[in-house]
Amino acid sequence: MRLAAKFVALLLGSLAQIAIASEVGCNAITELQGEETAGCKCGSELAKFSVTAPRGMKLLAACNARKVHGSWEGGFYFKGAFVQSGTVKREFNELFGDSLWFSSENETGYSELASAIHSLKFWDDPVAIKKFDAPAPTDKVMCWTTESKIEVKLLYVLAGGTDEAGSYPKKFRVISRGKYRPCDR
Repeated sequence: MRLAAKFVALLLGSLAQIAIASEVGCNAITELQGEETAGCKCGSELAKFSVTAPRGMKLLAACNARKVHGSWEGGFYFKGAFVQSGTVKREFNELFGDSLWFSSENETGYSELASAIHSLKFWDDPVAIKKFDAPAPTDKVMCWTTESKIEVKLLYVLAGGTDEAGSYPKKFRVISRGKYRPCDR
């Protein structure tokens, strides 16, 4: 009995060390420095996640990811580079405050995450607003828009049925943008 208990304790200890090593391993990834990586799987553990990465990117980490009714839920970090052309919009509304949105021109197929990648949200709106040099909404013009092209180097996709679900470029650069005009209402 004691031998069985010792074996179980050893097995549980080994599994805990593997889980800790995975999280430490994710923290060691340069692109994820400063990101929350608790519950993330990286490296060889990603083989069990059948998530198709956006063209030009690869899956870097899967965080608290699981299949629910045939669809993925959880967070997915992708690294690489993909260029997206589309419309950037800065607006103020009661629900979201002062925020910036990006919608691509075309919905290039990215399997189950296609709709999430078509529209990009920004985790840190003030930083994105500065990068896009977007004019502030006023009482007369509550929304500004322009055509833009961006390169995304690190993308976080939060999949699932929450208000926060969507795609967030964590590292990106603005390649080009047009002149801002008031949004069509």
